Amino acid sequence: MYAFRVPLLKAMVNQGWCNLVPSLLNSTENDVREKVLQALHVMVAGCKQEFQKSDIQDSLIKLRREWQKNSSSSVDPDDYIKDLSQLINELISKLQ
Repeated sequence: MYAFRVPLLKAMVNQGWCNLVPSLLNSTENDVREKVLQALHVMVAGCKQEFQKSDIQDSLIKLRREWQKNSSSSVDPDDYIKDLSQLINELISKLQ
């Protein structure tokens, strides 16, 4: 069997995904937001300039505030919200 390397990130950048994926942070579903954060974490290597030009940092800060507010009023036994907030912090750090 042959193994082929596909420059997926480069293809995603060329196809405009850097501008499309961040808008999915507006979802109301935490599962979707989690997947988007994970994708953004990988994509930042190829999309940093586009992310810096967009309002992604504002969206990340807004989402982090929402989760902090919700986590302070509810129990988070698996540290799910804390882990997602950490992903946001790492992304913001990479964008600066």
